[in-house]
Amino acid sequence: MSDQRHDKQSIQNLVVAIIANVLNIPEDAVDLEWMFGDVAQWDSLKHVAIITQVEERFGLVFDVDQITDLESVEDIIDLVETCQGQ
Repeated sequence: MSDQRHDKQSIQNLVVAIIANVLNIPEDAVDLEWMFGDVAQWDSLKHVAIITQVEERFGLVFDVDQITDLESVEDIIDLVETCQGQ
């Protein structure tokens, strides 16, 4: 876990790295506008893996409503920013 606060660019870079790792694709292939389900590899199990790794990396715990609302890469980045008070 990490108590360190990150700026928007750092959050974006880390989230993209997590998504690329979970989906087994290059980081530069990740599109910030991707929606859950837009990419064949991004199924419900990978979605859970992405969320879990994001929580662990940033030292956060999202509630069920927050997780349910996550539909895109940008949503994940925005939620991390919100939870860090940025």
